[in-house]
Amino acid sequence: MKYSAVSRLAVSVLVVLASVAPSTARQLASDKQVSVFRNDPRVYTDDRTSPTSLLKSYYNAIARRQYLRAFGYLEHGGTPTAAKLKKFAAGYAHTVSIRLKIGEENGDGGAGSVTYCLPVALESTLDNGKKQIFSGYYRFVYVSADLQQTSPFIPLLITKGDLHPSQKPFEESVPASCDTGT
Repeated sequence: MKYSAVSRLAVSVLVVLASVAPSTARQLASDKQVSVFRNDPRVYTDDRTSPTSLLKSYYNAIARRQYLRAFGYLEHGGTPTAAKLKKFAAGYAHTVSIRLKIGEENGDGGAGSVTYCLPVALESTLDNGKKQIFSGYYRFVYVSADLQQTSPFIPLLITKGDLHPSQKPFEESVPASCDTGT
């Protein structure tokens, strides 16, 4: 049987991964869960294919100071106003970088839509060097594209963010699950 270069590479990667100690493998997986966002013009992320990718796109927009784009990822319950956008942008005006750690995604579907919840920890670094750690969750809604028959199309949206200051270190601040309340 002949193997392509891609197949040989895949086998090599599997061999390397199999040889990694379990504790190292857990650390590699944990590091992969942490995303860092800075104002880097080379990194533009706009992906609504999952709650995790949408949240990463949201923080990519904030880190790049593209507040209108970030604001567009949110459900507004009506027409968003310039005043609401200005207030939103002001809330992030001193943020220079963000570290985001996402917990286990869960979803619940019914009647043509799916709601998701992601527990998260967030560490923001401000322009004065101060770091702030937050813990909580984000909620999302996806209305089936098959059921949408009028304009405008409504993509996956962030419907709620409930974050509070955390006294724990960043690495320990992701809640075990989402708040089951409102």
